[in-house]
Amino acid sequence: MKTRLACLLLVVCWVAGCTPRFNDHRQFQLEVGEISTFIIDGVARKRELRVTGNSTGGTIDVYVYLEENQDEAERLITLGKSGTLTIAGVENAAEVNLIASVPAEKNVIVMVRNSSREVADIDLKMTD
Repeated sequence: MKTRLACLLLVVCWVAGCTPRFNDHRQFQLEVGEISTFIIDGVARKRELRVTGNSTGGTIDVYVYLEENQDEAERLITLGKSGTLTIAGVENAAEVNLIASVPAEKNVIVMVRNSSREVADIDLKMTD
């Protein structure tokens, strides 16, 4: 009986399109002005990517944008016009709590930049 129930549950998940959830936890340090980027592969369905975390020692900027827009998004971020191509973002933050709506089949980039004049110790979690 338990085997049948397990098989039925597996089939229901497969038919419903259940996919493993994305969960990435990073702890790293950024020097003054340093940038770190993370590419997250697209999935077959639209999803909400959550980026949460904190920074001690210095503040950070965090931006989420589509990989296909990378060059232009990074150019606009450098010019201080990040809102045009970014899906989500926060600037000069010690705490980060973002939700980005990512279209199906699209890779996304999470960019983290030290925006302070001190070294930043960062604890970042990215989930869907």
